[in-house]
Amino acid sequence: MWERFSKFITSLLAIVCVGYFTYHLIQGDRGLLAWIQLEKKRAEATRYLAEIKEKNHAHCRKILHLQNRSLDLDLLGEQAYFLGLAHPGDIIILTPEYTFSKEE
Repeated sequence: MWERFSKFITSLLAIVCVGYFTYHLIQGDRGLLAWIQLEKKRAEATRYLAEIKEKNHAHCRKILHLQNRSLDLDLLGEQAYFLGLAHPGDIIILTPEYTFSKEE
């Protein structure tokens, strides 16, 4: 009788241990579901970084056009209009390449 009880307890303990580790392998802080969530966040951060780099590159191009050596008068006029420094009677044509939005 003791031998049967001992085998039952050993089997039960083994099943509980396997179940415990399997649960934490899937649901734990460092389990499969947490890894999938982390990969989604990483992909989102990579996309956001690419977007920020693209905006930075666009801003750098605009800054280059505003330097004294190669001053782009159209861009300067657009900046004056955007900042409210243009005369109300002035006609300023905004080109799509250099158009600033208030969100930037």
